[in-house]
Amino acid sequence: MSTDAPRIRVMDRAEVDLAIEWAAREGWNPGLEDAAAFHAADPEGFLISEDADGTPVASMSAVRHGDGLGFVGFYIVAPERRGQGHGIAIWRAGLARLAGHPLFLTSPARTRTRPRSRARPASSPCSRRPACTPARRPRSPSTASTA
Repeated sequence: MSTDAPRIRVMDRAEVDLAIEWAAREGWNPGLEDAAAFHAADPEGFLISEDADGTPVASMSAVRHGDGLGFVGFYIVAPERRGQGHGIAIWRAGLARLAGHPLFLTSPARTRTRPRSRARPASSPCSRRPACTPARRPRSPSTASTA
């Protein structure tokens, strides 16, 4: 195991096919033409993490669709390299790339568990408040009697 920090860079088009292969191995079913369309929309939106030897170990799409939407997908770490920091490093790089964009994320149903991050579903009340602070409860009227 390498102790070097992951190197994250933009994928070339051939490496996008590698991410599609990894997704298929995980049991995901990306659309056959989806990656080509997403890559055409934002060629810099596919990231890859490499180890010190230059071996690809993680992928993530962080695709900008104009100023109106960011799309996250292909978030995969090679099984034998999980737990070594590649996943969180590429996740942070992808989210930094999409800062300020509303996000759309996908994942296969079998991988959906309660996220460890503070991400909230779009339907949560928190997604409608910029600060994402707990909602305040209205104060009940005072029950103190007046003399």
